[in-house]
Amino acid sequence: MATAAIIGSGDMTSGARKAGLTTAAPVGVYLDPDQLRKPEFTVYLHTISRRAFMQPHGIYRQIAIPKCPEGKRSHCFMQVQHPVQQPNLNPDDVNGPPLWKLDDARSVALGVCNPSYVGKDLAIQDKELNAESVLSSGECNLTRQGIFASMNEVPTEEELKKAETRREAYYKFRVAEADGLERSNPKQLQYILTEDHHLAADYFGLEANWHRAPSAKIDCPNCGEKIPRTASYHYLPNGRACVNDWERAWLAGAVKKEDVPEPKQWWSDAPKDDLSGMSKDQMKALAETLEIEVDMRWSADKIASAIREAQKLQPV
Repeated sequence: MATAAIIGSGDMTSGARKAGLTTAAPVGVYLDPDQLRKPEFTVYLHTISRRAFMQPHGIYRQIAIPKCPEGKRSHCFMQVQHPVQQPNLNPDDVNGPPLWKLDDARSVALGVCNPSYVGKDLAIQDKELNAESVLSSGECNLTRQGIFASMNEVPTEEELKKAETRREAYYKFRVAEADGLERSNPKQLQYILTEDHHLAADYFGLEANWHRAPSAKIDCPNCGEKIPRTASYHYLPNGRACVNDWERAWLAGAVKKEDVPEPKQWWSDAPKDDLSGMSKDQMKALAETLEIEVDMRWSADKIASAIREAQKLQPV
């Protein structure tokens, strides 16, 4: 899990220090551990999103945010300790000890969620920003996707519900965006669809033309038209159903039982045998020829079942 003490292990380069007369050389920076402040508190960053992100940040450059694992409601992916300490070259003495820049861990964590956040009040995550104060691209606003900062290592139920509400509102926006563009300018739709649109459709369980997985098609064995491989029926230009699997088509409501051809009537009773018209005495006599013992206290159905079982075992 990531932490937030920016102390760096590489060299800092300055053109003011030279090896010889003309070449600049790296400056070896000594970080005095006694100058490092002890952490005062920790801010935790959580995600409930089912996708991963790469988020730009002023301190960490690029932050890789993993998706929330399957089966988990949330995942803590980063900790930021206060204060966040960064060594910087002293412009008045580039060859001397570095100056320390201290940042509030809450403002640093908020910058991961949304670079447009200003200040250190975590409650800003629950507010809509004015358009004039939005500095970054909307795609960098991960708060609406379920990324949030918290003072709790394990988020509270209230925090989780707020994050889920924000994500649901974002998903509604994406679905409305795709539906609207499909009606107004369907040719442009393919250029704006993103992973978020499909996640939103999956979240709401929607079926839409813009959210269909491509599937292989085959020639219908009845009419020759191209149909999905698993289709049990499809409609012809004249409006009639062309059926490949009558039982599945009936279950789907496409045909009625009276429309099903006799050879395809799966519900028909099994052919009746001669036992159906026999008395118990007659079945007992037949059982004796098959060398099976029956008890006359048995029901007629039980005797018939024993005879049929024995007949299955007879050699052909």
